[in-house]
Amino acid sequence: MSIRASNKRWIAALSAALMVCVCASASAQNYSLGDEADEVATIQTALKQLKLYSAGITGHYGEKTEAAVKKFQKAKGLTQDGVASTATLNAITSALKNA
Repeated sequence: MSIRASNKRWIAALSAALMVCVCASASAQNYSLGDEADEVATIQTALKQLKLYSAGITGHYGEKTEAAVKKFQKAKGLTQDGVASTATLNAITSALKNA
């Protein structure tokens, strides 16, 4: 059985959205520079789906992750602090659903 490229993108976006949604609802924690967690890898995956992050999925919230979060925040009119707060995670989830 073959899956078309457009279906693969849709499935990947949906998977990333679900992962971010789970992160946002499971934890009220903010993620920022220097943090390491599985949730950070999920954030990186979501940002990659949104074409804002091109580095590796490491689970480490480094400068590249922070820069991608700031780009996203700027595009969505959020405070550009580079922190993946609940508000930012919710906005990422919405963006993935609409991608």
